[in-house]
Amino acid sequence: MIILPGTGNPLNLEAMLIRRLAVAAAVVAGSLALVPAPAAQASFCKPNYNCVLTYYSDASKTVVVGRYQVDCRGQVYESGVRSDYSTYWAGLCGH
Repeated sequence: MIILPGTGNPLNLEAMLIRRLAVAAAVVAGSLALVPAPAAQASFCKPNYNCVLTYYSDASKTVVVGRYQVDCRGQVYESGVRSDYSTYWAGLCGH
């Protein structure tokens, strides 16, 4: 425990660390709640379409880091990671 100069008030570093950790955990938990479930993401593709979201490492869109696809049967395929940089492609099934 440390006494703050001129105040006589103790500064409990352990309690401060625990509070900061609790706040950080709450922020992480809140942000995870905002990520939609994969089933909800499949709705970006109309029925009878094959749709692909390709994710890139940066705005230049030269390095692929992930992919999210819904095929003609509605089957979802996902690989890599998602990012803020993506392209979308959709094609009508059977053509």
